[in-house]
Amino acid sequence: MRGAYYQIKKDLQGALTLKSFAGFGSVNNPFVGVFDGNGKTIIIENAGSGFINISYGSVVRNLTIQYTGTKTLTDTRQGTTKEEKDRISDNSKEVYADSYFGGIIGTIMGGDSLIDGVTVIMNGFTITPSYCLQCAGGFVGLIQGGGVVFRNMSSQSGYTGTNSTYYVDKYIGRVLD
Repeated sequence: MRGAYYQIKKDLQGALTLKSFAGFGSVNNPFVGVFDGNGKTIIIENAGSGFINISYGSVVRNLTIQYTGTKTLTDTRQGTTKEEKDRISDNSKEVYADSYFGGIIGTIMGGDSLIDGVTVIMNGFTITPSYCLQCAGGFVGLIQGGGVVFRNMSSQSGYTGTNSTYYVDKYIGRVLD
């Protein structure tokens, strides 16, 4: 996925619906490339950690993403007690992909990312964290390194639900670096 360029070219009748979409990129193979939605809409049911799970510098542009249903963030950290899990995760740079959610990018590990002309619709979509340090944002869940530039954004975009923990926000859940 390094250096990939994707563009939706097909003339869609309505929206493209993805059920149980896990997202692009992983911890071992982060997405590094460009996704051009070409003005199309994608509806995602049963979301993974985001349209792009893990990014190391990517561009997403000209796209509308609509989420439906509920996203429950799971606690996949090491340790047996809550205190041990909190201590390990606070002192570790390890990424637990199921613990973060972003409407466009779950986690930015490094590099510069650009989100340009993207609308995220989450009306009725609910994010349920299972512990207080989990991150969720309408566009980016966690920035662990690198940065992100937003351009040509709609003020109506992003997560519109309630913030039930420290790191749930309309735009970016949490920035570590």
